[in-house]
Amino acid sequence: MKYLNYLLTALVLLTVLSAKAQLANGPLQTYFSNDFNANTGIAVLSGAATHTNSVVQLTPDMTSKLGGLTVRPSNINSDKYRVSFTIGISKLVGFGADGLSYSFGNDVSARDAMPFAEVGTGTKLKIGFDSYTAAPSSQFGIRLLYNSTSSNPGVVIGSNGLLAFSSDVSWCGVGQVPVVIDIDSLGKLTLTVSGQTIFNNIQLPAAFNAEDKSSWQHVFKARTGSLSQTHTVDDLVIQQAMVPVIATPPFIDKSFTSVGPSFQTYVVPTTGTYLLEAKGAQGGPAGSFNGGKGAYMRGYFQLQAGDVLRIGVGGMGRVGLGAGVDNLSGGGGGGASSIVLLQGTQQTPLIVAGGGGGSGTANDGVDAQAVNDGTSGNDNNGNAYASGGNNGGGGGIGSNYRDGAGGGGYYGNGGTHFDSDGITLLSRGGSSYLNGNTGGTDGTGHGSGNAVGGFGGWGGGGQGGPADGTGFTQNDGGGGGGGGWSGGGG
Repeated sequence: MKYLNYLLTALVLLTVLSAKAQLANGPLQTYFSNDFNANTGIAVLSGAATHTNSVVQLTPDMTSKLGGLTVRPSNINSDKYRVSFTIGISKLVGFGADGLSYSFGNDVSARDAMPFAEVGTGTKLKIGFDSYTAAPSSQFGIRLLYNSTSSNPGVVIGSNGLLAFSSDVSWCGVGQVPVVIDIDSLGKLTLTVSGQTIFNNIQLPAAFNAEDKSSWQHVFKARTGSLSQTHTVDDLVIQQAMVPVIATPPFIDKSFTSVGPSFQTYVVPTTGTYLLEAKGAQGGPAGSFNGGKGAYMRGYFQLQAGDVLRIGVGGMGRVGLGAGVDNLSGGGGGGASSIVLLQGTQQTPLIVAGGGGGSGTANDGVDAQAVNDGTSGNDNNGNAYASGGNNGGGGGIGSNYRDGAGGGGYYGNGGTHFDSDGITLLSRGGSSYLNGNTGGTDGTGHGSGNAVGGFGGWGGGGQGGPADGTGFTQNDGGGGGGGGWSGGGG
């Protein structure tokens, strides 16, 4: 097992790790978990598959479609596994075609047309949910297969690699149905569907236990033929036995610091498990008040040699400017720090640590939180005011021109403030990750001689609100929202 430690400090260190691996025979631990509300994580879509309405839709309700979802290898050979998920087949048995499957092996492919998707892919473990068949020697239902290459394995146990068959079709046309696959240390498999046991302690071939499964992939696959229906997968959790790794230093240990408005890249040198850490930037101060602190995030990820990581280290929000304590603008929001996996044109966020909110002129900025939705911004009385972004969106803004702008999210820009004329830009929202990841910078002061809000930090920080110039500090600029997966409110 290999570790890559991104601490995002001034330290830069790169060394080499050596490790001794062993068969994992400890308790089950989660390798992959995704409710698909936001994205597919490290899982890869193929063919007609799409991420839509918080589920993975393997096929749309159209004829002649093939789609798949692939979860990369864990690089750990385990003696026990549990895979749980829900499946959705939109039509009753016989009225739609053709079905979906789960496969686990080192020769699986989500793209191959043969064998048929409803009986699985590759020659290792396959569980097929067949909702329609016109073949005379076959039948719809659920099949457990091992060492099978047939598109029409039939229903005779021991033939064509068929280990078990059930004619149960209660999973068709009834919405999302929970499925659990348990494989114990003796290689016995139990399958439950909607809480009902379909297969109980079916012994897998000795070859399953003998195989090194560290390079095996998990594949979900579905197809439609002359009839159509939607096939969906959701709430996927993959667990397997884990053991500590006996490793000898030195470790790979590399840190990155902010280099301004640009990304840095890192090419993964060797396949293994990596520890990734990120810390968002602090929001900018104003007067005697401090900007909010950035969030700290960490996690373990399975990466392959040659994978390219795009590193974004957020910049601190700028100080609120002004002439004297009664003409202060708000501090800019801190930028988010991010680690994103690049795979061709696909970008998969692994970690996004939000930046802190900029300080207002009468209160400290709001600290970033380790949550999916952005934190609300406070008014100058410390009350929650402008709402944070949701599901990767940008942060909102309040109704007052003195309020700070919203922080940028992954997908959406932060809200921007204009003066009452609807033309004069007072404070710019931070740009989303996909729209440049820059901080808000080009707002102007409110009226002649009043200070411009502090610039938002690179990484989607919103610009601070402008000074008012009325002679009362509490009327002056509010802090900008911090950048994040979902931007903070201004």
